[in-house]
Amino acid sequence: MKTLIDKRNFTILGISIVIVLILLLIIPNKTQRLIKAIESNDAITVKEILDRGVDPNRTNVKPSKFWTFFETHARRPITVACEQGNLQIVRYLIEHGATAEYVEGTGWSPLRTVLFRYDQNDLEIVKLLIENGADPNKKEDVLPVFAAADMIPKEYLLQQNGMRVYSAVYNREVAECITEIVIVLLQDNSINITNDFGETLLMVAVQKGNVCLVKHLLDMGCDVSIKSQKGKTALDYAKENNNDEIIELLTTEDR
Repeated sequence: MKTLIDKRNFTILGISIVIVLILLLIIPNKTQRLIKAIESNDAITVKEILDRGVDPNRTNVKPSKFWTFFETHARRPITVACEQGNLQIVRYLIEHGATAEYVEGTGWSPLRTVLFRYDQNDLEIVKLLIENGADPNKKEDVLPVFAAADMIPKEYLLQQNGMRVYSAVYNREVAECITEIVIVLLQDNSINITNDFGETLLMVAVQKGNVCLVKHLLDMGCDVSIKSQKGKTALDYAKENNNDEIIELLTTEDR
């Protein structure tokens, strides 16, 4: 009789555990609701959730759109907001105590995430993150300043003329904003700082076709004679890309 009761209790306990696990999987927790609101760019709901006292530094393990499906990591709400490029939500999160700094085990830092691709709010978000503790000299895959210089100053347009074609058009406004971000991130670093491939910011700007950044770096006195690990100068890269405007800038007599 006692054995039967024990088995019955064990079965009930097992079923209870399964039910709890299922509920944990299907009922979103507060952090999941917060992240969902951020992904929807729903600033009103984000503020309401934060005002209820939800910890803005809690993580939620879910694949990031900047990683493959199999590469999961704990995502912080502020990092998701930076993925979205939503300045208002990033500000809300920081005001409610979100950490702008790099946190081990949570993927890219908010600052590095912002620099993954260009968004019109990036400059203000970068400034906000640095003002609140983000380290502009923290190297993850690359230094932030090189990540910024690597952003492409082009607007991708979808054309429909009987077929779907993507065309890249140089956008001066985007180029100017990227240039401002690079200058903000450069801080006290040398204008001739190099990346792991021995490339200077000038070389990266040349390869990305960012005329605005190239002009600015030249005006700041960068060294055009430096060679990368491949033995190439900025001019070599410009010639490879057949960018006549940049070639002219680099070959001006007073350089």
